[in-house]
Amino acid sequence: MNNARFVSIKNHLSTTHIELVMNTQRNLARIIGVLFLIPFFGYGVGNGLISSVLDSSNYLAMISPSKLQITIGGLLMLLNSISVVGIGVMIFPVIEEHNKRAAIGYLCTRIVEAVILAVGIICLLSAMTLGENHAKADTAALTMLFDLAKKANFWAYQIAMIALGLGSLWFCVVLWKSHLVPAPLALLGLAGYCLLVIGAVLEFFGFGVGIMLSVPGGLFEMGLAVWLLVKGFNMPTGRTQD
Repeated sequence: MNNARFVSIKNHLSTTHIELVMNTQRNLARIIGVLFLIPFFGYGVGNGLISSVLDSSNYLAMISPSKLQITIGGLLMLLNSISVVGIGVMIFPVIEEHNKRAAIGYLCTRIVEAVILAVGIICLLSAMTLGENHAKADTAALTMLFDLAKKANFWAYQIAMIALGLGSLWFCVVLWKSHLVPAPLALLGLAGYCLLVIGAVLEFFGFGVGIMLSVPGGLFEMGLAVWLLVKGFNMPTGRTQD
């Protein structure tokens, strides 16, 4: 009788432990899903707010009246950098269970991406801060400064996308081999990041195809976010080969 009761208690504790682990994994997956969605809002909206000022024909005169808009845009773009680091940190233990080197590589990739994007944004914001007093300065010099800042941000973005694309290939292979997410989704990520790298490299040579070639990678990240929010990660099937 005592043995049967002991076995019953042991089974109950084991079931409770499994449920706790599964709930923790689901919550972690949801957090990662949200972090994957933030860049679409943060960088997309932030870049739109700043570009609407810089792309105008008389942007020097618009900087001071648009100070709040520019500040909000800059903060949203910096939020993107914070969120991508968060992705690398939060997903690290999940990927580490299958391939530690891939987990470290993906974390480093996200950190490099965040830092390079932040450098480009800071270049823009610094130039805009100087541009607030353009009436007291040489307009030609300020125009040259803004041209340099925009080019610096452009180059920073493309370099960050190359780093993201190359560093995420191994990540997608682990997702595919471990069956953490559906195979078609992982393969979409693999193809999408390859195209992202190609598009960013072609941008350096004047071919404006970067946005178009980034669509598959964007669809992967959005699809992954939705999957994690709704389904979470599939149960692990063991470590993949390093």
